[in-house]
Amino acid sequence: MDSEPLAGMPARFRKVPYRAVRDTSLPAGALRLLIAISCGADSDGECLMETTRLAAEVGLTPDDIGHFSRQLAAAGYLAAELEDTSWRYRLVTEPERANGAARKPVPAAAGAGRPKGINRMLRAWRVADRFSFWLRTVVAPDETDLFWSWALRNEDDYHGLVQRFGEADDETALEALLGDALAAIAESRGVRAGDAEERRTPA
Repeated sequence: MDSEPLAGMPARFRKVPYRAVRDTSLPAGALRLLIAISCGADSDGECLMETTRLAAEVGLTPDDIGHFSRQLAAAGYLAAELEDTSWRYRLVTEPERANGAARKPVPAAAGAGRPKGINRMLRAWRVADRFSFWLRTVVAPDETDLFWSWALRNEDDYHGLVQRFGEADDETALEALLGDALAAIAESRGVRAGDAEERRTPA
């Protein structure tokens, strides 16, 4: 695509984590997104990208951007956070350092542990990552895409599901959670079908 770089890029090329080349679990769309993020990142590995422009650049839909952003974060390649209509990204050098947020870590006072607020956020990010992994193991890939499309439109409800997942302590709780996730997928499928019908209907 003959277009300007996604962000102020002082050089023609930027490095993409080489381990992504060997990661056969990454879909092609996720790899293209990671390349675009690497090209758009500043010297600190951070960037803020508008969703629709980023989708056009890499040949994906805005829903795909959300899905693959979370997938790359869960796999440890970056930290990602949705801000209005844009995604804030931070590339990470080691998988263990990706905690699902794009903000720089807040240093604790010398000799002290992390503040309680930071610990709570880290726990929430870890639960969200485990929820994402669990969902991929119990739901078909195309239905997972539908779920993330629903989550982008219903963030409060999504966070409620994540919280319930973190508190689930038996199979009954997980089965109830799966039922609600499938209901969200069905709702998203209906929205997509309605959008497609609206596009087919002449004005």
